[in-house]
Amino acid sequence: MGKSNYHERKEARISKYQELAEKNKKASVQAYEASNDTVKHIPMGQPILVGHYSEKMHRNTLKRSWNQMEKSVELGNKSDYYSEKAKAAENNTAISSDDPDAIEKLKEKLNKLIEKQEFMKSVNKVCRSKKLSDSEIKEKLKDDFNLKDDSITSLLNPRYSFEKKGFPPYSLTNNNGRIKQVRDRIKRLEKLEKLENETFKIGEVEIKVNVDDNRVEIYFPNKPEEVFRKKIKSSGFKWSSYKSAWQKQISIWNIKDAKKLAEDFINL
Repeated sequence: MGKSNYHERKEARISKYQELAEKNKKASVQAYEASNDTVKHIPMGQPILVGHYSEKMHRNTLKRSWNQMEKSVELGNKSDYYSEKAKAAENNTAISSDDPDAIEKLKEKLNKLIEKQEFMKSVNKVCRSKKLSDSEIKEKLKDDFNLKDDSITSLLNPRYSFEKKGFPPYSLTNNNGRIKQVRDRIKRLEKLEKLENETFKIGEVEIKVNVDDNRVEIYFPNKPEEVFRKKIKSSGFKWSSYKSAWQKQISIWNIKDAKKLAEDFINL
């Protein structure tokens, strides 16, 4: 669980989706072939002979063939679904807090965002220069920033007359917001890196801060009633049959939530 086998779990998830895609693909082909085999003895274009002794058998045969074809299509769709899931898992660039390299990856992301911010500022400075002619601005944007003609035209011809040349203000504001988000997340993860495994009790409820698995775990002395289980779930904790505990990713807030749930449980 958690950081201890993050990469192994990711690879296992991808393999599982790929296996399911292949399994459903094979089943789809088999159902398609079965559909064709069911009606292969019926001559092409043979109509149903209404009132003939063969009518009922003919209709049942066509029905079986159609059901198998529907099954083939359904299995084919499932195969495509799992193939897409496998591709999404492989191409997922989101940085999980369970990833042991999360802080390093976030710092790389932060540097790229900062570079992008400086790039946009520098481009805007050139676009809005009063000392350069239009042709000089275009040449400078092409030579200094390696921008293509389409991009230059777009930057120098804003959609609305009240807009300034260059990247619009919201582009810089949004990017700056992302910079702040990544910086804040790095700080939070660095703070969590300093945590150590810890176990404490509130009444009969045991809470574990499992740094190795990156999980806060709650162990109740007995199974909570359904109403309280809904409260646990609404707090974001999920039941782990492997651990026989309710758990959630480690964060300062999640540790506080675990303590609050323990207090509420003993006060029932």
